[in-house]
Amino acid sequence: MADAVVSPLLKVLSNRLDSLAEFLGYDVIFKKMRDALGSLGALASQVEEQPLGNNQSIHLWLMELKEVAYNADDLVDDWELLAMKKATTTTKVANCFSLMSDVYRYRIKHRMKDLQARFDEILKGGTALHLLATVSQTTEKIPGLNVNVQTSSYISEISAVYGRDVDKEKIQDMLLWDGDHEHQQQQVRVIALVGMGGIGKTALAQVMYNEERVQMSFDLRIWVTVGEDFDLMRIAEAILYVSTHSSQKFSNMDALETAVTMELRGKRFLCVLDDVWCESLHEWEILRRWFSAGNSGSAVMLTTRNARVANFMTDGAGLYYLRALPDTDCWDFFKSLAFGSVDKNVDLEKIGMEIVRKCGGLPLAVKTLGSLLSYKKQVHEWLSILDNDARDSLEHYVLPVLKLSYDHLPAHLKQCFAYCSVFPKDYAINKEKLIRLWIAEGFVESSTIRKELEDVADDFFVELLQRFFFQDTMVDENGNIVECRMHNLVHDLALHVAGIECSILEDENSLHVSEQIRRISLVHESGISPKMIHVAKKLRSLFSFSGKFKILPIAFLNFRRLRVLNLSARGIRELPVTIGTLKHLRYLDLSHTYIRSIPESIANLKNLQTLELSECYNLLELPKAIRELTNLRHLAIRSCSLTHMPSGIGKLRFLQNVSAFILGKKADCAELTELGGLNLRGRLDIKNLENVSNLAQAQEAKLFQKLRLRSLGLSWGRNAHLVDAELSAEVLERLMPSPVLEVLDLSGYNGSIFPTWMESCPLINLVKVSLINCSCLQLPPLGLLPLLRDLFIKGMSAVHIIGYEFYGNANTNDVAFPALTQLELYDMPNLLEWKGFEIAGKPVSFPCLDTLTVKGCNKLTGLPSIPHLKNLALWQSNELLLDSLVHLMSLSTLAINEMPQLKSFPRDLENLNRITQLTMYDCDNLESLFEGMGGFTSLEHLSILYCKKLESLPMELRYLASLKKFDIVGCEKLAYIPDIMQHLCLLEELVIERCPALHSLPYIPVSLKKLVIRRCPQLEKRLEKEKGDDWDNIKHVPYVEIESGEFIAEEDIF
Repeated sequence: MADAVVSPLLKVLSNRLDSLAEFLGYDVIFKKMRDALGSLGALASQVEEQPLGNNQSIHLWLMELKEVAYNADDLVDDWELLAMKKATTTTKVANCFSLMSDVYRYRIKHRMKDLQARFDEILKGGTALHLLATVSQTTEKIPGLNVNVQTSSYISEISAVYGRDVDKEKIQDMLLWDGDHEHQQQQVRVIALVGMGGIGKTALAQVMYNEERVQMSFDLRIWVTVGEDFDLMRIAEAILYVSTHSSQKFSNMDALETAVTMELRGKRFLCVLDDVWCESLHEWEILRRWFSAGNSGSAVMLTTRNARVANFMTDGAGLYYLRALPDTDCWDFFKSLAFGSVDKNVDLEKIGMEIVRKCGGLPLAVKTLGSLLSYKKQVHEWLSILDNDARDSLEHYVLPVLKLSYDHLPAHLKQCFAYCSVFPKDYAINKEKLIRLWIAEGFVESSTIRKELEDVADDFFVELLQRFFFQDTMVDENGNIVECRMHNLVHDLALHVAGIECSILEDENSLHVSEQIRRISLVHESGISPKMIHVAKKLRSLFSFSGKFKILPIAFLNFRRLRVLNLSARGIRELPVTIGTLKHLRYLDLSHTYIRSIPESIANLKNLQTLELSECYNLLELPKAIRELTNLRHLAIRSCSLTHMPSGIGKLRFLQNVSAFILGKKADCAELTELGGLNLRGRLDIKNLENVSNLAQAQEAKLFQKLRLRSLGLSWGRNAHLVDAELSAEVLERLMPSPVLEVLDLSGYNGSIFPTWMESCPLINLVKVSLINCSCLQLPPLGLLPLLRDLFIKGMSAVHIIGYEFYGNANTNDVAFPALTQLELYDMPNLLEWKGFEIAGKPVSFPCLDTLTVKGCNKLTGLPSIPHLKNLALWQSNELLLDSLVHLMSLSTLAINEMPQLKSFPRDLENLNRITQLTMYDCDNLESLFEGMGGFTSLEHLSILYCKKLESLPMELRYLASLKKFDIVGCEKLAYIPDIMQHLCLLEELVIERCPALHSLPYIPVSLKKLVIRRCPQLEKRLEKEKGDDWDNIKHVPYVEIESGEFIAEEDIF
């Protein structure tokens, strides 16, 4: 049965009515309605906090209340639109009511009275149901309901846990830490096993509790199942019972504390607090004070589903996250349950593996289905579980465990979580889009002017993440979460609690169309059916995840209550004019479509907050009416073909994100000055700066004041060379960003010098900088930036020398580029010299530089000293550059690519004995590898690719004792491989492709696990199974892939 969460909606309604009361002039009616909403909200909130089981009366009452609240929400939307419309015709709010017609005033008043009557009726119904009394007695009245549901309980003997060997070792090390260690001076160590319900926290804690070495290390071991109620009295009595073997009762906390500390004093103890939910820091501080009586080396181990609880109880130091089990371990666990000691059945095993995949690595799910199938031995019975019964079993046994986490959520997070049911299983959910969807649905309110809705919603996301409703997060280069997923069983929970309000249409027959449906996701390709249009008139969110989608213009006329419309990545070429009828719409996603234009009727979407148009490659311009979208907060136009922005963008006072601001030449185009009044955040790209002719426009953009802007791109277009360089320099000078900026991209700038704000480096928070196709004569002093981690420089053909100016002040004792980890130099054909920065003969730059790429700098003959460089890639470079590598003693990966003048590998590099990976690609004139390559004793992966003149390999390769993978591809003249392979005792993979002259293969070492031969006609004949002359050399290899086919030269391929 779905969980109807309505109290947050009632709260939002009440606040919205407050803002409308003065405007519409119905103070008395508004007051009565607010009073009713307040009473209903308080009552609903108390009801929602309890697990209601199957209490049908309460569920029906909540559903009825939610239905009326939705209707009221739509009406308030209408009134707010009226208020916005009237506000444009008068300067005095009080006059708006007087401007309405008598008919319209009567209609609004009548609807308000109807709503008031419905709310009063529902309030009376709740009173008649004795809801408060019912709620307080719910857990007693519902048979079988246990509010302290656990995945397991403590027992003295426990069966084996699977796939946790590494976890056990790490946790044991954490438990048995040396109390005298210099960086671990805590007397009592606190360790938290954290993970979603059913992941096996309690089972693993039991194993550790009973592990022999752990038992021997502690004088006293205590296990307390805490549950939802963090009852200090009960915990203390449990500690005393284990310690004294007798039950004791205490009348006050002081006496209890004295008894507990007396029992623990002088003992090294282990206390397990299983299934902790409490978020009260005060209660935990009291308990920790008691624990401090124990001897050094004592430990507290807790299990919890909430990372925030774990954080404050461990001070963030003892967290251990349990992840889902790999399918291989789940399969071992499943087999032990389903088959036991019975001989395996091949047919059942195949079905069983598919069943295990449904469990998503959750041990509880594996245990449930494995135990169920232990009594079933027929193929048709297992197929039934695979097709249908598995879901029923998981819902019956696993969902109640997961739902306990949901029951502990506050109401506002419950609705946010339930909303995630709109996404298909295993869908990569974009965090920013999810936040905007929650806002569009009205789930988010800000309690302070200083905190934006997006910041509040971000807090919601983090809390759900900490409670493991989300997983598999992807982060950007700055560590910010970009995407996440939901575990399949957690997704099932979301669908369960969303109930009939949400449906996912996976095929044409899978949708149960109901008037109560509020959210639909289309996964099949048939689009919106006529039946859906007719019935689902209360729809608030419509998503399409299918490859094709048909838009019926009439659909928009019927779906008038839509808040969210997502048509992303569909084959849409034209947006119907009827889009303008969706007056409640907050979120419109048309990204990745083929649309060429947007109808001007979009001006009617006064409530629109998010307009997603990213990667609409055919979109040439935005509608002029976009200036009418007064509530627009996010405009995403990345990778469109826009030639300009329409004027009036600056009027959108709520606009926070505009991914690009394209400057045009015509009079009706937006100017830079329009950015001045916008409080932008996130990323902003200002393009076509060559169209700025008035310096005041750049000044009025006020980039320096945009303290929430974290990433900025400034670019000149293809015609920048036609613009006076001094004008470009003056424009750039006036576009100084705020000092909080973290990412700066500068492209196409035709000035000869960088602006003073780059020379003096006030942007101390920059972590990433890219300079592309700039005409400056020298590089800016970026070495002064303390946080800069990533630097990309491309196409700066006017730079001849990278000198001391690059590092900053050459007279300072400060280290230059103290945090830089990655540096890329591309297409600098006139770069002759790169000077190092030294003091007293010692390098004082690049202490953290890990990765360097140099490409298209064919006049550069030397690199400075970079003592800790590990990864180096050279492309289209001068072969003399290799001579400067001899001092890079920390180098572990080296790639030499497209170096046509190189004839042999430099002998001087044989001392680089830390190299683990060497790649040589497209070195057309390379004839030989140097004989001293045997000095590469750490080399694990050697790739020789498309070196067309290479005829043989040196015998010294046999000394590459660490080599594990060897690739030889596209070496057309390579005819001979010496008898070296048998000496490569660790070689596991050998790939030989497109080597037509190679006619034999020596004996392959027994260590080889994979051999791939492709398009080597002579070799293929000699390796023919059982018949070839060299078959005996490879027949012991477990995996052999020989792809026959006529050899085609590389130039004929491309």
